Amino acid sequence: MSVRAVIAAAALVIICAPAANADELRGTVVSGASAVPVANASVALYAPAAHRTRRIGVARTDQRGRFAIAVPARRAVR
Repeated sequence: MSVRAVIAAAALVIICAPAANADELRGTVVSGASAVPVANASVALYAPAAHRTRRIGVARTDQRGRFAIAVPARRAVR
């Protein structure tokens, strides 16, 4: 793992905005205090399960730190 990835993972703040489509989670990944968008970051959405978590979706951020993860209706996260 690169130093950039470690720093980004340690200092991420994810700002999620309500999506027009309820079956999609959209947001922006920014670095800690500087609030600079983090490009090419991996974002994963997990849901709790009985004795483990399950991954619902993954995405990569664009150059502005934006991402979108499709959430299947039967796994809607609230």
